[in-house]
Amino acid sequence: MPLLVSFNVDGTINDEPETEEDSIPPEPLAISVLEETEVVFEVIEEGTKNGKTLLVGIDGYRYFQKKALTKSVLWSCSVTSAKCRCYASVIQKGMRLLVVPTNIPINQKQHC
Repeated sequence: MPLLVSFNVDGTINDEPETEEDSIPPEPLAISVLEETEVVFEVIEEGTKNGKTLLVGIDGYRYFQKKALTKSVLWSCSVTSAKCRCYASVIQKGMRLLVVPTNIPINQKQHC
């Protein structure tokens, strides 16, 4: 049976595959701007199982009173589980409430 494949007798192998390059146009980056919305809070006396004060926002998140100072109150998110510890907090100064931003990765939500 005759050999139908040509080869090089000097022992070198020339198996360099041809390189194909496609010109792929870059996709535009998706930019989303989150609008800041006003959150209304309600203080519920004896709102926890232990009878402690609870701060509830209309966005559904609940905060427990972590520390009361002379001019302000620090509220911490009540979400705590084995998988997630939420560090979102609110500072209350008089009747003003300030939601404190947390240092979280961009692909995670502020609350767990």
